[in-house]
Amino acid sequence: MKTILRLLFFLKPFTQMVLISIVTGTVTIICGIGLLGASAYLLSMAALQPSISVLQVSIVGVRFFGLSRGIFRYLERLSSHTVNLQVLSLLRVWFYRALEPLAPARLLEFSSGDVLARAVGDIETLENFYVRVFAPVVTAIVITIGMGFFIGVYDPSLGWVLVLGLLTGELVLPVGHLLISKPIGRKWIESRARLSSQMVEFTQGLGELTILNVEQQKLNQILRIGDEMGKTQIQLSRWSGMVNGLLVMVNGLTIWVMLRIAIPMVQNGDLDGVSLAVLILSSIASFEVTAPLITASGLMEASLRAAQRLFKLVDVQPAVVEATQPQAIPQDSQLDIRNVCFAYTMDEESALNDFSLKLKAGQRIAIVGESGAGKTTLINLLLRFWQKDSGQIMLGGVEIEDMKLEDVRSRFSLISSTGWVFKGSIFQNLRIAKNFCTVDECWKAIGRAGLSEWVKGLPNGLETMIGERGMNISGGERQRLMVARAVLQDAPIVLLDEPTSGLDALSEQVVLRTLFEITQNKSSIWIMHRMMGLEKMDEIIVLSEGRVVERGSYETLMEKQGQFWKMIKLQQEVLVEH
Repeated sequence: MKTILRLLFFLKPFTQMVLISIVTGTVTIICGIGLLGASAYLLSMAALQPSISVLQVSIVGVRFFGLSRGIFRYLERLSSHTVNLQVLSLLRVWFYRALEPLAPARLLEFSSGDVLARAVGDIETLENFYVRVFAPVVTAIVITIGMGFFIGVYDPSLGWVLVLGLLTGELVLPVGHLLISKPIGRKWIESRARLSSQMVEFTQGLGELTILNVEQQKLNQILRIGDEMGKTQIQLSRWSGMVNGLLVMVNGLTIWVMLRIAIPMVQNGDLDGVSLAVLILSSIASFEVTAPLITASGLMEASLRAAQRLFKLVDVQPAVVEATQPQAIPQDSQLDIRNVCFAYTMDEESALNDFSLKLKAGQRIAIVGESGAGKTTLINLLLRFWQKDSGQIMLGGVEIEDMKLEDVRSRFSLISSTGWVFKGSIFQNLRIAKNFCTVDECWKAIGRAGLSEWVKGLPNGLETMIGERGMNISGGERQRLMVARAVLQDAPIVLLDEPTSGLDALSEQVVLRTLFEITQNKSSIWIMHRMMGLEKMDEIIVLSEGRVVERGSYETLMEKQGQFWKMIKLQQEVLVEH
């Protein structure tokens, strides 16, 4: 019930349209009942060969209900699907906004395929809840009460028989269908989620799977899940067909019982024959409300299961929370990190241990160390992707935890080897850094990033599509696109997380020259894996297992011949061997 109430909450902004949908749907059924009733009266009365004036009202009634039924059916479909599309749009925006604070710390607990399945498949499943589950129930209640009174005016026993038949088709059979299909529907949702997750992993890792020669094994696993999902759908279809057959039987039995009661009444003169035809055909038409409820019961479990999966992810508490009384953005951009400690989990050792750093305006600091030393962890803490365990991170004299997340991140530009390039045009990818940037601003940023000649040589210029994850451009062009974004954002502090990783030596030198140019008048922190350009740094910090083991200028550390000196020599030996 809690899940249903949470789902219905999304209908609140569209209350008026929902009421219009329910009213038009109900009127559509009433017109259907009126059409059959008026037709029954017209045909039965015509058989008695009365004056044409006696039939005029019924003739007009048939025309009216026939036309009205089509009109109201159209309005019902228009209003219900309008509401549905708007609600689904609202759900998608709500889900994205709920996901954003969870990234990246808490989203690591879920696979990317699973998150995608919830964002796409589960939300699409809820389309059935608003169109095929909620509205038909309300309509069925109104029609059952109304027809019970209408038939009961002629004879209470006939009214009760019809109500009992309608309730059997509206309540007993749907509930039975729901109970039977509940585990099957849950299994289907889970199978679909696993299939989506496996498909995403297969698509993203196809290159590695091919190299390891296990792509067929992975494909067979996907096919098995698909077969399992298909079998589940067949089970659902069989139960649905069986319940629909029972519904037809209930409809027939109800009408048969009503005839058994009504025919003697006609023989005794308590009910005329024309009214008998009207009552029976009107009762048959009223069973139109029962069929959607069988479908609704089959979709109910899938909708609830999909909603529960969405709410389970949305209800996860973010690892980083907004300040309750955020302070304003300081004008000074001096960064002061004092004795910071951090571990990703309680069971792991500290990724950073008693780390301190002071970055003044215009200063360049490089952080080096082996993989897993805690270099990227520092970037994550500065951008508040994770929450530090202890210590202070001061920006312009203000603790960053006392500032809005958006304000903190606006003070940093990030250039990373893993920076995301989206499927879209170059212009669209640049606008991520500055939403309302002009074309001229983009060209200036591209020029500073050294991409002008390349972009001008493309057939569509800035509107050239670069493909999923930048598959249509080279690694160097992709990195320069990240540089152009940083130029557009124009933040006072630039964070560079292994910005030349994956580039060949020539491309690396070109990109490094560009990076030194754009960071010339800015503060910058360089996370370096390959020891290139470190002689231009104001300070170099050497990390090992989250601790600072050495720090100083390039010349000082080389003269010391400690850990940094060994790392430089080792890299030079590797380069000579190759």
